[in-house]
Amino acid sequence: MTCLPVTIAFDPDALRSARLERGLSQRQLGLLVGRDQPSISRYENGDRVPPMWIARRLAAELGIPKSALWTRDPESMSVEREELRLARHRVPWSIYINREKVQ
Repeated sequence: MTCLPVTIAFDPDALRSARLERGLSQRQLGLLVGRDQPSISRYENGDRVPPMWIARRLAAELGIPKSALWTRDPESMSVEREELRLARHRVPWSIYINREKVQ
């Protein structure tokens, strides 16, 4: 089985959704995690990615698992799918080398 690296990305929509479900303003959430309102806004707009220690605090204050704030990066997923597709149809290099020598 081929193991490929997995790229994860911060999910700003998940942060916004969890905050709104909890009924908190950006300012209130910021006070709970030690950040100001503009920082929370930047996280929710995808302009900035919170440091991991802040992401842990955000998840704890929102009552969600840390993993809920992260998603697999769609771009890396398409690359991974293509690599897997190619890996399934990959022929050992020795066969290609032998073919080139014969032809």
